[in-house]
This record gives sequence, C-alpha cells and structure tokens, in this order.
Amino acid sequence: MDKIVLLLAPRLLEELMKMATIPRPPHGHGWLRPAIGTVELSQSIIQAAPFSARKASGGFAEGIAPFLQLPHFSESVIKKIARKHPQELLEGAGDGVGPMVVFSGLEVMENQLD
Repeated sequence: MDKIVLLLAPRLLEELMKMATIPRPPHGHGWLRPAIGTVELSQSIIQAAPFSARKASGGFAEGIAPFLQLPHFSESVIKKIARKHPQELLEGAGDGVGPMVVFSGLEVMENQLD
C-alpha cells in the first residue's frame, strides 16, 4: 500500500499544482496560497517528514523538519537539542567563531571554538 501511494504521489502533486495555478477571476487573486501549500506538501512527501514538523515549535523558527532529515535524528533527539538552546546552532554556523554543537551519533555535546 505504501508503495502505491509513493508511486502515485508525483502525479497527485502535479495535478494539485495545476489546480492551484488555473486562471482565476479578472485580477487572478487567490492562486499563490494553494500553490505554496502544494509545494510544501511536495517537500513533506519527498523528505518523508510530517507536515506538522514544518510548523514553528520547540524553539525552532522553521520547525523540526530540517533536523528530521539528518541521520540519527528523531523527535526525542531534537527535544534534547531544544533544551540546549538551538539558536546556538545558527550563531556558530557561518562565522567560524562562537558556540558550535557537535553531533556524534545520538550524543549531543557543546564545544567552544578558540
């Protein structure tokens, strides 16, 4: 059954996008929200992440869906990360200084860069 759903999902998403972008009344209002919803549904299916994981929660502005894509990450691991101030993940990511979180399997340890 799961295989059938996955095989039919691309066609379903294509038809949903067609429905979302069909011509509208004179000014064409009302097409963007359904189109964005279709793209978000497509991402959830492709990434095998529940749609609810995309909503902001637990200190994560964009939801937990990006973390569910990483190996060895489950909802319980993400909850542990949320308790350790997830903003530190973003602060130390780009500049090479500041706090950084190191993941080793399911263990989460904080290290300070020198």
